Amino acid sequence: MLLGVTLPHHGPLASPEAVRETALGAEALGFDVLGTADHVAMPRKVASLYDLGPSPVAIPEGNLTRTLTPLYEILATMAYAAGLTTRVRLSTGVLVLPLRNPIYNARQIATIDAYSGGRVDLGIGAGWLKEEAEAMQLPWDERGVRTEEHIGVLRTLWTASEPYVSYNGRFYHFDEIDPAPFPAQRPVPILVGGHSPAAKRRAGRIGNGWMTTGLPAEAQAAGMEDVSKAAEAAGRDPQGLLWHGAATARYESGAPKAPDSILGLVRAYRELGVQSMVLQCQARSLADRMTLLEWLAREALPVAHA
Repeated sequence: MLLGVTLPHHGPLASPEAVRETALGAEALGFDVLGTADHVAMPRKVASLYDLGPSPVAIPEGNLTRTLTPLYEILATMAYAAGLTTRVRLSTGVLVLPLRNPIYNARQIATIDAYSGGRVDLGIGAGWLKEEAEAMQLPWDERGVRTEEHIGVLRTLWTASEPYVSYNGRFYHFDEIDPAPFPAQRPVPILVGGHSPAAKRRAGRIGNGWMTTGLPAEAQAAGMEDVSKAAEAAGRDPQGLLWHGAATARYESGAPKAPDSILGLVRAYRELGVQSMVLQCQARSLADRMTLLEWLAREALPVAHA
C-alpha cells in the first residue's frame, strides 16, 4: 500500500515555505503520496453539516477560518509540488467539481499530470458546503448530477482521438474545441469521495474508485463492499476499482498521539486491499510536524509497504 502525508497548504501552519519543506522532506523520507484539500470561499457562518467524516457534524461560527486559513488553492499547490518533486504521487482529497468550470478544470489537471509525468490521483466530490457555492454564485441544486456530467466532460477531453471534440449535456455543452494538451495518464484516474449512499453508488457506477477520510476499518470495509455492489449493478468489474483512504495523525506533548492506533489503522487498511492512504498530519509547529513525518516514515511506512 502506498502511504502519504498532507501538504500544509491550509491552516495556521500553511505557507509556501512549509509546502516546499514538506514536499521535499516527504519525498526524501520515502513517502509515496502528497495529499491536498479543497475550498475556495470559506464563509464565517455555516449551516451546512460537514459530512465527510464518520458522521455529519455542525461547524461553529468562524471555525473554518480558524482551522483552514490561509488555504492556498489546491491545483496551484499541486503544480508547485509537482515541480519540487520527481516521484511522489499528487492526490486531491477532494476537489469539489461543481465549484469549477469543467473545461478549465480539464486543462489545469491535464497540465499538472503532463508536467509531473502522470502522478495525479484525482479525488473528487460534489461538495458539502452550500454557503461556499452561494458565495461563488454557483447553483447548489442537483450538484450530484452536475458532478457526474463534469466527470463526463473531463474524460471526453482527456481521451479524445479527434482534433476537435464536442459535448452536449444537460448543464455543459460546447461545439468543436481542441482538447489538447492531454494528461500523461489517458485518462487521469477519478476517485469519487464521500461516505453517503449516493457517493458510494456514484463511485461504483462511474468512478475509477472510492476515496474516504477518517473511517474506522470496519466502516471502510463495509463501504468498499457497497461500492463493489454498485459497480456490479452497473455491469462493471469491481476488481478494477481503486481504494484510497485518509486518517489523522497528531503530534502532542512531544510525541505522536495514540501511535499504536495509527499503526493499527495503516495495517488494517493495507489488509483490506486499500491501495493508497494519506495521513493528515497535525501539530502545533512546523518543526513538530516534521518530527511527526520522520516518526511516520520510520514506523508507519514499513507497515504500509509490508
